[in-house]
Amino acid sequence: MLDTYVPRASFVQADPLDFTARAAVSQPADVNTSFARVNHNFSERDRVFGRIALDRSNLTRTNINPNLPVFVSSKVTNLATQWIHTFSPTLINEVRVGFNISDDLTSNPRTANTSFDMDALGVGQFRIPSDGNRKLTPREHGIPQFTGLPFALQELTNGNGYATLIPFSRPPHDVDQGQAQH
Repeated sequence: MLDTYVPRASFVQADPLDFTARAAVSQPADVNTSFARVNHNFSERDRVFGRIALDRSNLTRTNINPNLPVFVSSKVTNLATQWIHTFSPTLINEVRVGFNISDDLTSNPRTANTSFDMDALGVGQFRIPSDGNRKLTPREHGIPQFTGLPFALQELTNGNGYATLIPFSRPPHDVDQGQAQH
């Protein structure tokens, strides 16, 4: 089984510990990104805008061994809105609200494969010492590096925020006062 996952040497180096295989590999990416924006003036004193950005992308991280690809499916959604109210030419109020959700799911051909047994590779046992020295679950299957897994299983990043600002303008000075949370 190890012959399947370790590439054969394609040349000999003077140093036997140096690399012995080299090849160009493609890194195909399928990107599907969409943007939409709306601006609206309710009156001379009130304006709003909204923007949404969506990204649904797939990336295949290949390496010199075609048996070890890593697939990344990315779903990102970002929304930004703003309302501007003008009190006077020197005093306005801005309110901003938005959020960002980034969900990256990483897998490989052995992900969720219950018939794949890492112990059968012949290079020792792979265990999770911080969790009772258990075997990797089918979701965690892969060929880990000896420093840990070569990829995150899933990265989910959520963020939202709001801000309200009141800029004061007295030429030649401008002052912004307000609060924000991110």
